[in-house]
Amino acid sequence: MSKDITLDMIEVKQLSTLLLKLPKGVGFKTLISGLRSASKPMVKDMKARASFSKRVQRSIGIKASKRQPAVWIGIHRHLLKRTKAYFWRFYEFGTTIRRPRKAQFLRFWSVQLQALISVKQTAAIKERPFLRPAIDAKLKEVGKGVILNIRKALLRFLKRHKKR
Repeated sequence: MSKDITLDMIEVKQLSTLLLKLPKGVGFKTLISGLRSASKPMVKDMKARASFSKRVQRSIGIKASKRQPAVWIGIHRHLLKRTKAYFWRFYEFGTTIRRPRKAQFLRFWSVQLQALISVKQTAAIKERPFLRPAIDAKLKEVGKGVILNIRKALLRFLKRHKKR
């Protein structure tokens, strides 16, 4: 098999007709497993680019849909049981300097210190994108791997059920 693989509409149509002929639920499971395995390189690249925080790295993953043959790749709250990596968007998109409008100080309540903290301005966080570049870099690879991985998942299923 050559390394140059293009998405052929004939291959997609053949796979879709084959999946429709399978029993209920089987086509769905093979599609999900093929999509999951095809998107693993993108998740690895996202985790490598998010080296600034272990918490963000642990929250990057693949989530499969229960109703449609689709997967979501990115930050998921359910992957972290105790802590949430809500601050990933500050790194991805950056922030600006925050200054008070009328008052002279910004006031924040510190839960850890149990005290009121007053500052004149907050610092800006530089933009350090890690999701967008990973998607741009690995999108073609994932697209090419979808058909191959669905085909592999179908062959695994057929081998398993051929023995019965």
